[in-house]
Amino acid sequence: MIYLDTSVLVKLYAPEPDSRTVAASVREDPQIVVSDLTRLEFASAVARLTREGLLPGARGRTLIQRLEKDWSAFTRVRVSDEVLVAAQALLWRHPLRTLDALQLGTALIVTRSAPTALRFGTADRRLAEAAEAEGLAPLQPR
Repeated sequence: MIYLDTSVLVKLYAPEPDSRTVAASVREDPQIVVSDLTRLEFASAVARLTREGLLPGARGRTLIQRLEKDWSAFTRVRVSDEVLVAAQALLWRHPLRTLDALQLGTALIVTRSAPTALRFGTADRRLAEAAEAEGLAPLQPR
């Protein structure tokens, strides 16, 4: 089972550095866990890439449609009070941005009830370091 934050999920849909590596990891372990907030963050990332001219508008819309098609196949975790409390605590232990703390807090809540080990995927160095400090195995060894 793997938890993908938005920065890594985008790599499954748009060609970016490490996209092939992420895709290979997902083929090996297709049980993907995401936060419900990832859907909005994904749309934000695609819109930003489109605005910055790094992604043609039609391609951006296609990526959103592909994610929407795949969304029901993911294990999705709601942003609950438990996740918010975990994220708030993480902000005191690690130099994280709000949404990164919510992503990591969600993953930590999942590990409490997960029958198997959870690997955490992020392209953000600071978030990856915090996840490892919290005991989560990285999606890909650095």
